[in-house]
Amino acid sequence: MRFAPAAAALSLALALTASVSWGAQRDPSPRAAVLIAQGQASLDAGDTQAAIDAYEAALTVDPAYTPVLIRLAEAARQEQLQGKAIRYYRNRCAAGAARKRPASPPRSPLGRKSAC
Repeated sequence: MRFAPAAAALSLALALTASVSWGAQRDPSPRAAVLIAQGQASLDAGDTQAAIDAYEAALTVDPAYTPVLIRLAEAARQEQLQGKAIRYYRNRCAAGAARKRPASPPRSPLGRKSAC
């Protein structure tokens, strides 16, 4: 009985820590980070095609790092490639939705969805 408040506080702290780390954005791989920086420098210099090339290379190096899709979309918009920009935005939205989608329910050996 005397440990109940401490156990509840510890459980709450662990639950909050777990949920914060679950939603945290990860960093890109080191090579992708260099390419993203090169793309940003090219974009700042006004060379949008070089920026698009660098961002696409970063996406190839680290396809799981989807925030680069937003940078690609912004560079494509500056290059007046509206269709390409929309595709990048949609891909980013789809990647975010896929990450938030719950796991499918387990199936029984007979191929039916189980109740649990």
